[in-house]
Amino acid sequence: MSVLKSSGRFFTTGLVAAWYSSNIGVLLLNKYLLSNYGFKYPIFLTMCHMTACSLLSYVAIAWMKMVPMQTIRSRVQFMKISALSLIFCASVVSGNFSLKYLPVSFNQAIGATTPFFTAVFAYLMTLKREAWLTYLTLVPVVTGVIIASGGEPSFHLVGFIICVAATAARHSNQEKLNSMNLLLYMAPIAVVLLLPATIYMEENVVGITLALAREDSRIIWLLLFNSALAHFVNLTNFLVTKHTSALTLQVLGNAKGAVAVVISIMIFKNPVSATGMLGYSLTVFGVILYSEAKKLNRLPYSLTSDYEECVKSNLMDFGHCFPRKPDHRVEHITAEKTGRTHNLLIFWCGRSILIRKMSAMKSSGRFFTIGLVTAWYSSNIGVLLLNKYLLSNYGFKYPIFLTMCHMTACSLLSYVAIAWMKMVPMQTIRSRVQFMKISALSLIFCTSVVSGNISLKYLPVSFNQAIGATTPFFTAVFAYMMTLKREAWLTYLTLVPVVTGVIIASGGEPSFHLFGFIMCVGATAARALKSVVQGILLSSEGEKLNSMNLLLYMAPIAVVLLLPATIYMEENVLGITLALAREDSRIIWLLLFNSALAYFVNLTNFLVTKHTSALTLQVLGNAKGAVAVVISILIFKNPVSVTGMLGKPTSLSNMYQQKKPDEQSSSLSKGSNDFSSSQFGGSQRKVPFT
Repeated sequence: MSVLKSSGRFFTTGLVAAWYSSNIGVLLLNKYLLSNYGFKYPIFLTMCHMTACSLLSYVAIAWMKMVPMQTIRSRVQFMKISALSLIFCASVVSGNFSLKYLPVSFNQAIGATTPFFTAVFAYLMTLKREAWLTYLTLVPVVTGVIIASGGEPSFHLVGFIICVAATAARHSNQEKLNSMNLLLYMAPIAVVLLLPATIYMEENVVGITLALAREDSRIIWLLLFNSALAHFVNLTNFLVTKHTSALTLQVLGNAKGAVAVVISIMIFKNPVSATGMLGYSLTVFGVILYSEAKKLNRLPYSLTSDYEECVKSNLMDFGHCFPRKPDHRVEHITAEKTGRTHNLLIFWCGRSILIRKMSAMKSSGRFFTIGLVTAWYSSNIGVLLLNKYLLSNYGFKYPIFLTMCHMTACSLLSYVAIAWMKMVPMQTIRSRVQFMKISALSLIFCTSVVSGNISLKYLPVSFNQAIGATTPFFTAVFAYMMTLKREAWLTYLTLVPVVTGVIIASGGEPSFHLFGFIMCVGATAARALKSVVQGILLSSEGEKLNSMNLLLYMAPIAVVLLLPATIYMEENVLGITLALAREDSRIIWLLLFNSALAYFVNLTNFLVTKHTSALTLQVLGNAKGAVAVVISILIFKNPVSVTGMLGKPTSLSNMYQQKKPDEQSSSLSKGSNDFSSSQFGGSQRKVPFT
């Protein structure tokens, strides 16, 4: 069963990877052909796509029997499918036209407004209204695009209008055929519709394409591959939905746009402004909220506010109490004013009120959790990038002093949170032995944080995060060396690609620095060592501390340890900092904000675990490393090689896979929760020995 489950997981992962690759691949290849290569015939390109979809859909359904073939049953159904084909053609052609003028990143931002147009057309054509919360979530969707338009360096009015038209034309394709059969019938009709358009609007396009092929035969292979890929997008879309769920596809689709934006920026080097990135992020966030709001409103059956009125007026006639949703049970109940009828009415009215209150609580709870996760992501990535900016770009070359500032803030703010705000009960140190153990942990923790901050002086954040992904490797090594505890062979096997990925990334890292690399590896090893030592030293029930209390006691000890180190190794750092402050007062505010943010990382880490689960935190932590890499590349513009980009995802993704065998094979210690070490450039990892 375990082998079957494992193979099923890898099959699903492969499907999702194929769907992502084909989706993003066809988008980028369209952009390359229509903009960079100079093949300026979007209608002909769309016709090639539809021709490939016609042929390959028939092969998939008629020969390979991937789904049962459904037939068109009437002329009316055929006319509906033809209308859908026309709208579909308008959408695809407009989208391809827009790629001639706009960068993929801005194109995707406009495309994210799909829910807005869906809501508009749903109301105009069916008079169907959504809940107010659903419409409210569309505000950031549209606002984000407006902001992104104002901050887009490559803004083109014609391209913008065409892209909006493409997005608006994307919403009337819901005839009751499965997606594979619908494509089988729509694609040939689309070819028939596009053929006269390309002949009339793109004169002699076939002759020009053949002439191009004589000069450069690649154009034929590019068109064939691009057309086949267009069908593969639809095929993998269908398979991912079949083997996961429509909800999974929706969530993956939200992330896909962001991935496409990042890859397109790396490949096409189009300029990106901070305003544009803010607008796009706001739009994506709005789309996610819209999806959540839609899910909230899909209750199978809920009673309306009329029921409360029934209670107030004490009406007994069930015809008045069920004006909007008649129930078959009501047909057999007379309107006699009996005690039984009265009790039944009160029961349904009370049930209605309870459902609505629970729904409201669930809604507010979900948005609170989303806010917490957003705060955790922002503080984690923010403190990492701010460390990099201070130590590398700003020129504040004092990583030990910076770490001491972090620990000072953690000491003060931890005390405020526990002693004054009563966020968690205060736990006391019960013995000298426990104090010595916490001091030992503080020493290891200081080594880890300082080494990580030093590495940020020399290495880009992207490479730093790739090395940080090897934490599980060092954890496994130290756990075996110190406790002789062995994990399952599958756990060790998954560590091979983790280390291999870092080796590949090191060889292909344009900004590689040996000393920075050594310090980063040292920081990662120290972080793993702390996790193992913490599991050993604080293993008894009487010595366990929750993460907030552990930070409260470790942070002041860390300050005491770091103070002589910064005085000895960073001579006159306080005087230099004050001198810098006289020239540029921003340095004081940057240090204060950065130090407070370092504590906020640990606070949000604790709250996210409390309000979700350790598993949720682990999954979010895996994604956070990738997000941090992407944002750092966009901000600091550090060069990225193909080899490096191959190595980093290998380490990050396999680090995630490594955790899954751990969950099944290792017995986790139920001891103190580890707190985040993100402020020194590493990722927060819930390693299996903590």
